[in-house]
Amino acid sequence: MTTLGLAGLAPLASLASGGSIAPMDLMSDPVEVTGAPWFVGGVADLNLFVWAAGAAVYLLGALVLRHIDPRLSRAMAWLGAFTVVLTLDDRFLLPEVVLPYLPGLPEIVTYAAYGLVTAWLLAAYRDVLLRQPETVALLLAVAALGVSVGLDLLGWESTTRRVAEETAKMLGAVAWLCFPAAIIVRHLASGDTNSQPAKAQDSQHIDRLQD
Repeated sequence: MTTLGLAGLAPLASLASGGSIAPMDLMSDPVEVTGAPWFVGGVADLNLFVWAAGAAVYLLGALVLRHIDPRLSRAMAWLGAFTVVLTLDDRFLLPEVVLPYLPGLPEIVTYAAYGLVTAWLLAAYRDVLLRQPETVALLLAVAALGVSVGLDLLGWESTTRRVAEETAKMLGAVAWLCFPAAIIVRHLASGDTNSQPAKAQDSQHIDRLQD
């Protein structure tokens, strides 16, 4: 239903743009529209899959952990929401293309906002994050993504810089995904996901028997 709803926006976007945006430009793959070779953007598309998977795993972790560790669950929910934004950023190049074009925001302002959100999340949930051995992956992700942003802001036009920037971004995205995935696997392996609700039900049953 969500996909159908978004598809319905394509004709509206065409009307709102006065016909400068063709509906099929929004609904077709970029390779079809541009006529570029099939492999163009292939690695970037794979990286987008990683970001999308990361968003889903964070939000799944928030649901799985809500009865086990509510504070960690809230941290996962916030990180999942932030990852949705990062996924949209990776797909539509928000700091580089969209935001400078629409509201006129400089690229560095968007990156600064991302940095502030990341710092707030790490500081606000540092107590629960420091208890997770998997936090090493999250910190590695933040460092790799920071390197990618730094290389992007250098403005040094060369193939070497671009390859290094994209490689750092891919490493960061993979590490960002590994953090929640490893936490979920650890809790599933230890049986924690079923123990807490079961204990709560047992406690309620004992209370009813005592009454």
